[in-house]
Amino acid sequence: MIHEEITELETTILDHNEAPFDIRRDIMFSLVSIMEQMVTGERKKGSETFDSFVGMIDKNFGKTMGWIANMFPMVRYIPGDPFGLMEVIKDTVRNRAFMVNTVRRARDAERNSIAKYYYEEMEKNLKNGKETTQTERQLCATIGNFFTAGIQSKTTTLCWALLYLSRNPQVQERMYKEIESVIGVRQLPTLEDRANLPFCEATLMEVLRVANVFPFGGPHQTNKDIFFRGYFIPKDTQVIANFSSVLHDSKVFPNPEEFNPSRFLDEYGTINKPDEYIPFALGKRICVGENFARSELSLILTSLVQRFEFLEPRNKELATGVFVSAAERSPLPFDVIAKHRYANYTEMDQDLYTYKE
Repeated sequence: MIHEEITELETTILDHNEAPFDIRRDIMFSLVSIMEQMVTGERKKGSETFDSFVGMIDKNFGKTMGWIANMFPMVRYIPGDPFGLMEVIKDTVRNRAFMVNTVRRARDAERNSIAKYYYEEMEKNLKNGKETTQTERQLCATIGNFFTAGIQSKTTTLCWALLYLSRNPQVQERMYKEIESVIGVRQLPTLEDRANLPFCEATLMEVLRVANVFPFGGPHQTNKDIFFRGYFIPKDTQVIANFSSVLHDSKVFPNPEEFNPSRFLDEYGTINKPDEYIPFALGKRICVGENFARSELSLILTSLVQRFEFLEPRNKELATGVFVSAAERSPLPFDVIAKHRYANYTEMDQDLYTYKE
C-alpha cells in the first residue's frame, strides 16, 4: 500500500519536469491516501470529497486560535468572533459528517479495514454483555486524530526533511550512497532495510530533533501538590512540557541549530540515541503513533532520496523562516527542484528500472 502511494507520488513529482514547486500538498495527499486505505480499506484519492477533506485538514490545523480556545475557553465569548472560531467549528462539523459516512461505509463493505474490525469487536462485546468503551463516536474521534494530528505532523516533518537535504547536499548524497549500496535502485526500501541504513535513520532522527515540529506537549494537570526542582506546583495546575528546552539543549546536543545527522552515530557507525532525545515525548504520555510514524517517514524519505535529488529552493530568503501554526512549527512555503536520478530509465514489470535505449 505504501509502496503504491510512493510510486504515484514519484509520478506526480515527475509531472513538474524539474521546475521549482511546493511539494507539501503532494506529500499530504499521499499520506492521507495511505491512512484512508488502512482505516476504510478503500482509496478515494482524486475525488471531490477527498480533496475537500484534505484541504480542511491543512487549513484548520494551522488556525492558532482554535487551539488557544481549547486551553482558554473564555476567548470564545469575545463579541464578533475576531479569531474565526465559528469557521473552525463549521469545518469540524463537516469533517465529522465525512468521518461518520466513511466508517459506516467501511463497516458495510466486504473489504478488511481498521473500521470494520472495530465495529465487529464492538458488536461482539455488546452481544456478550461485556462492558466496553467502544462506540461509533469514539471510533470517529480516534480516526479523526489519525487524519489530523498524524497526517499534518508527518507532512510537516517530510517538508522539513527535504528543505534540510536540499540545503545540505553532502548529507543527501551520503544518504543516497548508503541506499544504493544496501538496497540498490531496482527495489524500493522496506521496513526490514531500516536496520541496515543507519545514516538514513540518523538523518531522520536529526530532522525530528532540529525541526522540533511540536515544541510543546499537550496540556496536562497535576493531581496533587508537588515540588519539582525547588518549585511548588499546586494540585490542578495545568502543565505543558517544553520539548525545545531538551532537544535544543547545547549540553546534550552541541551546536543544536546545526543540521548534523552524525551526532546520532557512534564510532562504529551504529545508532546512538541519548535519553534526552524525545521528539515524541516520553513516559506514559508518549505519542501512541510513534512507531508507525517513524516507519512511514523512513519508507517515504528513503524512497524519495533513492529516486530524486532535491535541489536548493529557489526562494532562499522566504524558506529560511519558521511559521508557528497552532502547536506546530513548520517551514514557510518554499519551492524545491526534484531531479530524477534515473532519467534514462523506465519502469518495467519485475525490475523497478530498466535502461531505456
